[in-house]
Amino acid sequence: MVPNILLWNDKSVNNLLIKSYPQAIDPPISPTFSFWHFWIFLDVVKLKKQKTFFKMKYLNHKNFFSVVIFVAVMTASGVLVFYSQKRGRSPLPLPGIVGIYYPVHKNITVTTFWVGEKADRSNKYIANDQSAWDNHWQDHYGGADNPNDRNGYFPAGFTPKENPFYFALPYNDLNDNGTRRSDAASVVYWSGNQNWSPNQSMCKNQWIKITKGGKIVYAQWEDVGPFSENDAAYVFGNAIPESKTNNHAGLDVSPAVESYLGLKGEDKIDWQFVTDSQVPSGPWKQIVTASQISF
Repeated sequence: MVPNILLWNDKSVNNLLIKSYPQAIDPPISPTFSFWHFWIFLDVVKLKKQKTFFKMKYLNHKNFFSVVIFVAVMTASGVLVFYSQKRGRSPLPLPGIVGIYYPVHKNITVTTFWVGEKADRSNKYIANDQSAWDNHWQDHYGGADNPNDRNGYFPAGFTPKENPFYFALPYNDLNDNGTRRSDAASVVYWSGNQNWSPNQSMCKNQWIKITKGGKIVYAQWEDVGPFSENDAAYVFGNAIPESKTNNHAGLDVSPAVESYLGLKGEDKIDWQFVTDSQVPSGPWKQIVTASQISF
């Protein structure tokens, strides 16, 4: 499963793109902008040994030759993407493009958890006063995010210091000792977007879009789970969640997310990663978490 890419907002070229590379278009492209002269720098498919296969440059898509070359390269990159997917690898997001659309994970079982949740049988005796990246999560949040004592999307009694719209996915880019997991650079889509220091998680604070029926909510990645911490094949691939607990639950969400979507118990949702710029205004933007790991 690979990031879907939006290269041109020009209808004629998009028609060629859709026909030759349909798996790249989701959502459908509309001609919002018109780019008559531009450069596109295209880095294609990072595979097992971190080798970038080629870079190409194109100028002025009105030129017939440029369009022919573009279609040829997109076809070739499609073959490379297929080769990558067959081996369970994901190419990096492509720089120098108009937009990136990550894959949608459909019909995923979702459950609810919260900061300060006590350990009991329902959560396999895993307390949530700490997170995978913060040994003092409850303190840094400001208290327990009790789902039964609410003030709107906030817990009653205090204003949280971090975003109440949060979630957990079953992958951690860090090992238990805090070092970077060996596969992180090759599986995390945005790993190449910046240089990551040893005290930064590639995953913490990343946004996702969650859809339930006609409702859409956005939330930040603040913990690891449910019931697994190295399920890259699901989180960054097209596999089902490896844990069989709670009907293969693949996403834990906060009480605020649960309330916004109207979730009931073990429910079903669709979700996908989004970039910061793709997150619209809403209650999830009232408090945005920026803190990094704290052990």
